[in-house]
Amino acid sequence: EISPSCNTQLQSVSQSYDLQPGDVIMWDRWTFHRTEPFATKLEVHEAKLRYTIRYIPSNARTVSGTSECLSDGLPFRGKYFPQVWPQSLKDEMKQW
Repeated sequence: EISPSCNTQLQSVSQSYDLQPGDVIMWDRWTFHRTEPFATKLEVHEAKLRYTIRYIPSNARTVSGTSECLSDGLPFRGKYFPQVWPQSLKDEMKQW
């Protein structure tokens, strides 16, 4: 749980954005962030979709607790960690 003094400091610098369908917000992994409640009440059939992607260096390796599907010291590869740059790998795309 966050300390009251840290919470006060984070709230003092927080920002909210009036987003419209199709809008995107991008930040780096060091940015503290959270979602806010929607301004209007949603009906059951009105889903709000979010997509998250994280880019990592090609030489990144796993460490304990990083992922249940990879052992320590292995590269991030496969359908849960697809290569997207400089191009996608066809073998990884076939896994879905």
